[in-house]
Amino acid sequence: MKTLFLGSGYTGNYFRYLYPYSIHSSRSKDKINKHGGGVIFDANRPDTWESIGHIKADAVIISFPLDECNCLEELNSFLFEKKLPILVIGTTSAFLPSPEGEIYDDSPLNTLLARNKAEELFRKKGASVIYSAGIYGKGRNPVDWLRKGYIKNSALTVNLIHAEDLARACNFILENFSESQRYLISDNHPQKWADIINFAVKKKYITAPNISSDKTQKGKIVKPEKIFEMGFNLRHPDIFEEIQFLESLDKM
Repeated sequence: MKTLFLGSGYTGNYFRYLYPYSIHSSRSKDKINKHGGGVIFDANRPDTWESIGHIKADAVIISFPLDECNCLEELNSFLFEKKLPILVIGTTSAFLPSPEGEIYDDSPLNTLLARNKAEELFRKKGASVIYSAGIYGKGRNPVDWLRKGYIKNSALTVNLIHAEDLARACNFILENFSESQRYLISDNHPQKWADIINFAVKKKYITAPNISSDKTQKGKIVKPEKIFEMGFNLRHPDIFEEIQFLESLDKM
């Protein structure tokens, strides 16, 4: 499958590595020159759209936040004229919290969010959306988030997905495409930050951080079902094994 991947961020780099026949876009000529084989595309500059208009692809992935596009209706019409499967990468922040804290593939969305409105515009036209948990991998070690003070409450639940598995999930959905679907993706093993902290302290990766443990705050528990029922399998299901690997890379 030859996929046109719109966006050149972290997940895109993994997708490029796994599927070298894919075509990637960037707003930067420097990135195109660095990686090769890409095209200039800026969602806010229709004069760049023709760079992808002539490309013969089998599917399209949109990895940038659609609400940042100031000509969304025009982009929607332009892309759907290609009559290709379109997959939009969203985030699990799209969902309203439930009383139990659990969210599923078809749980209610927060309709007040501009990003959700934009993604729904595409989904109702026939695109599918994959809502990703927190993305980690090489260069994105969750322990570094603790080192940098990004985590403020150890009692919160964290839902994660390795970038390689996210890229593979996108390809899997396109290979088994159905229009207007919603999919959650995570490693299906929600963790408390406290457990990750205890593991990292025990391994002597960090010293115990002085942060809150406010159990009154409610986090989300991501429960992906649809993609696993379709037969998708993870390569990186164990965050603790992955942390050990990422820490070993940092010491090389």
